[in-house]
Amino acid sequence: MSNHSLELDVLRDLQEEASVIGQLAQDEKGFTAAYAAFRAGDAKAFHAVLERLRLLPRCHLVCEWIRIKECIFVCLELCGPPTVVEKPNPRELAEAIVRITGNEAIVRRLAEALEKRDRKAFEGIVAEYKLKHLCHLFCHWLCVVRYRLVCRWVCGLEQERPDFVRELQTAGQALRHLLEHKTAFDQAVAASTAGDAEKLGSILRGADLFQFCHFICEWFCSWRCTLVCL
Repeated sequence: MSNHSLELDVLRDLQEEASVIGQLAQDEKGFTAAYAAFRAGDAKAFHAVLERLRLLPRCHLVCEWIRIKECIFVCLELCGPPTVVEKPNPRELAEAIVRITGNEAIVRRLAEALEKRDRKAFEGIVAEYKLKHLCHLFCHWLCVVRYRLVCRWVCGLEQERPDFVRELQTAGQALRHLLEHKTAFDQAVAASTAGDAEKLGSILRGADLFQFCHFICEWFCSWRCTLVCL
């Protein structure tokens, strides 16, 4: 797929999502109820609101919009006002994530801190791993993973509630495998920075890492989005 085709697909998705959210926003009670159900991870309530407003077939678009906004709120609560870091090092964050996700006890503490919006607990882990200067980048990645799972749950794509801790561990393993290929990691950073999806895919295939493509791409997307917004 060419970059032009990809841009057109993104534009169509944005237009469709804007239309769906516009419909939801017309019903203030419905909007508030949907947001509350999302925050609570209440699939039944989320479905009920969207079904009443005839938006259930577009559940993924509604949830995608909410989760993007919610990540901003969560990370402001946990990290405070963002600060711009001069040329942050993606390898530094990736290495810290690998260390953190390799310790199940820490991962469980981290997941609980995020889910409960416990700033003190979150700041403790961030300080322990010396990530204060990368706090928003770290937090946004965690939120992206968590709310991807929440959306799959509230939109009925999973039979059992997804395990956030296990997902973080799996994502950490994917980054560990990428870091083990130093050249591939540096090339992947360059391809991601350039927005070259084909090149990134080629790098992962060449390093025999394509099985981890989803987790690696999700991490790079989170990194880029946070930098752009900062």
